[in-house]
Amino acid sequence: MSTSEVTKASATTDTRSVVKSYFEALGQRDRNAQTEWYAEDASARIFGVIGPAGTAEMRAFFHDLFDAFPDFKLQILDLVVEDDRAVVRWRVTGSFSGTKPFQGLLPTGKAIDIEGCDMVWVRDGKVARIEAYYDTASMARQLGAMPPKDSVGEKGLLAAVNLGTRARSEIEKRRNR
Repeated sequence: MSTSEVTKASATTDTRSVVKSYFEALGQRDRNAQTEWYAEDASARIFGVIGPAGTAEMRAFFHDLFDAFPDFKLQILDLVVEDDRAVVRWRVTGSFSGTKPFQGLLPTGKAIDIEGCDMVWVRDGKVARIEAYYDTASMARQLGAMPPKDSVGEKGLLAAVNLGTRARSEIEKRRNR
């Protein structure tokens, strides 16, 4: 093995261990995971939910999550690493039965079972940047914040949105006459 191949293999191993350890800490509901695993200047984003955010904001987000889902579990389904980057496909389960609201929603007692994917960049043995993606509409449906897919409630909601769209379009047409 050449020196560059050894360096690359070492970086990949370090990235893998950092990312795996961080996600395992989340899975164990470790309230210090962001403090321990994030670089001082780390940036994070959960698309459609929070961010860009720093360590303190992400730590507060996960504290709220753990309070709202006392049986929160995170399982790593896939972990792919190349140099200083990793992609983690994960599955989260839990019951929204905690003592506090989560993102403005009071606990419903309903269970979630969702999958998502995070892109993670590692620098000097710490998470430097993380971007998370998951289907927030599925989570909202599972929690009862949105009607079930293809239900009468969803059809009514879509009809109301479409009615509003048509009304705004008609108003705009009349203004432009």
